[in-house]
Amino acid sequence: MLTYSWSVRHRGADVATTRRTTDGRDVDFVADQPGVYEVTLDVTGGSDACPTWVGDKNVRDPGAMAGSLRLRFTPPASAGAPTQERLVVVPGGADFAAGVLAIDPGESWAIVVRDGGGAAVPAYVRLTSRATPDATIEVITSAGGGERADLATGRYDALVIPLVDDLAPAVRTNWEPALGALQVAAGTTVAGTVHDAGGGPVVGARVSIAGASDLAPSTVATTAADGTFAINWQARADATLVVAPPIATGLARLTAPLAGLDLTTPLDVRYQAGHPVVDLGGVPVRAGGALAASGHVLFALDLGVVATVTDGVTATMAEGHHRDRVAVDAAGRLAPYRATAGSGRAFVIGAPGPGAVALLDLAQPLSAIDAPASATLVGVTVDAAAAPVAGARLTATVDGDLAHLDAPTATAVAGADGRFTMALAPGATYQLAIVDPRARVAARRLAVSAIDGDLGLVTLPPAVRVRGTVRLVGQSVGLPDVGVTALCGGCAGLDRTRPLGEAVSDVAGDFAVVVPDPSAPP
Repeated sequence: MLTYSWSVRHRGADVATTRRTTDGRDVDFVADQPGVYEVTLDVTGGSDACPTWVGDKNVRDPGAMAGSLRLRFTPPASAGAPTQERLVVVPGGADFAAGVLAIDPGESWAIVVRDGGGAAVPAYVRLTSRATPDATIEVITSAGGGERADLATGRYDALVIPLVDDLAPAVRTNWEPALGALQVAAGTTVAGTVHDAGGGPVVGARVSIAGASDLAPSTVATTAADGTFAINWQARADATLVVAPPIATGLARLTAPLAGLDLTTPLDVRYQAGHPVVDLGGVPVRAGGALAASGHVLFALDLGVVATVTDGVTATMAEGHHRDRVAVDAAGRLAPYRATAGSGRAFVIGAPGPGAVALLDLAQPLSAIDAPASATLVGVTVDAAAAPVAGARLTATVDGDLAHLDAPTATAVAGADGRFTMALAPGATYQLAIVDPRARVAARRLAVSAIDGDLGLVTLPPAVRVRGTVRLVGQSVGLPDVGVTALCGGCAGLDRTRPLGEAVSDVAGDFAVVVPDPSAPP
């Protein structure tokens, strides 16, 4: 006779079962709350031992909304499996068990880049899976070959940037390793000359063409003593010419659309008169009235149209900007620096703290860079029931035109009452990320600035736990040490790259990642 022993648990509490058959083979239980019910079955009494069966049953809140979630799996290097994603639809209102998520074990392939003559060339290769385009794999090949990558089954779009000057970068769509080596060629030569406003050559400027997302960039050339350049490119019209003069010249970096220009004729890039270069070296730098000794200044200047690009018949306008990081000496004075006159902002980094932002108008004589003192941002982290979220960790990261210049971040930890205080730089905008390390609620991001002052109650969204087991296809045991990143399923832009939650699978391949409840109000 077989004996069936059932156990059902929900949120750590036992749930009573009722026999439906006299031998207890079938049971039922009342699921009066939504969420995951953990069911365990032991069968004893037979001639052969039966393993314990464990399974999860999802009970959905009928009034809750569902949302799509991308789970990105990053296996350990020892597994030999590539990074890949799975799309999961998560019912809102309660925790959710996704079950077993099988990922492709992948296969190791040689990645070879060859020129038109068949010779292997060193190159940077970025492979984007057509099935999961947000998961990419990068490889640096050499002239000797032998580099390999673990790739999942399917086709890829490959961006290939040769690390030699005479071959143009290329995009190869719908490629798979069985098709063989990735081919590159010289492409089309785009030539021209860069002149300053007086007609003289601009020497040492880096010139390139940046394409759209599905278009390879050009090679990068440095202008010669006569200002000339020649770059190789897989020509298409929807691209942008980029000119980056040496910082010592004070000339602005240029971006100009190439649509409408004849790229088979030499281009003339010429800075316009009326945009003088000013010398800022030695200018005192202060934050809150104190000299920013041994610090830095991050310049962000947007100048509008300051140059033209012409093919001899058609002309297009080129906009200029500065994005420069300049040192401040021990006496609090700016190191030698020249910039094109215009307006913008300077982020001053000096004594420990969040820094400060000064507005600049270089059309007027500048006697000093004076940035105000830091300002205080306060608030209270609470959950949806307005209860304090103690210990929440807050990180404010500068965004906008100063984001890429390595401006300092500000951090804080909420107290037992959920209150937090952090110093920010007036004039800067931030992305504030709030994470509850105890995962009682989900993380939240919001845009803030120092002028907000008191944010009042900052409500962190309700959380649901998405759990599952990650395995390699064909395997009956879980894969440990897999990084699991939860990302939004239907968003775009930067939001698509920002994690909603992260976890690592345990020795059995099980994971649980905390994400915002899709049924909660935004």
